[in-house]
Amino acid sequence: RQDGERFEDVIILEGEEETVRYEHVRNEKIGFELDYEYESLNRMTGENYEKYVSIYDDAKKPDNYLEVTYSSEKADSTVKTVKTDLSKKYETVKEETWELDGAGQCQRINATGGKGKTARDSLQTVTIIPAGDGCIVAAAHYTIESAEGFGARFSKIVNTLSVINR
Repeated sequence: RQDGERFEDVIILEGEEETVRYEHVRNEKIGFELDYEYESLNRMTGENYEKYVSIYDDAKKPDNYLEVTYSSEKADSTVKTVKTDLSKKYETVKEETWELDGAGQCQRINATGGKGKTARDSLQTVTIIPAGDGCIVAAAHYTIESAEGFGARFSKIVNTLSVINR
């Protein structure tokens, strides 16, 4: 698909079938492509990131968003760094091997139970995908109350991610 191409699909969300409208993203600079829900999320593109923010959130301080970046660190090194960073902000940090439809095997880190200045109801799921000499990092930020909504949506979006040009 081409960058910006739009299409529809039916997904199961919160136990219900839902028709979702997607837009295909192809970011040559970061080295990935994915499909995101353009009716639920605003796409924000920066120098070294793509961010998909809930249309209900303040774009400057969102609660529910997915951010995709490239790290020049190898995936295993990035996993250690991310786990260390998340351990400072969250009570529970768990790593697991994960399989994505678009990118194959990767590592996923789930962080729950915010501590300190991090809201206790905030969650984070970080997926680290090997990409050439570095990795793609897809960090989903969402609240407990939106876990079945935005958490599930972000998981479906990340599942479509594939690495290009690496």
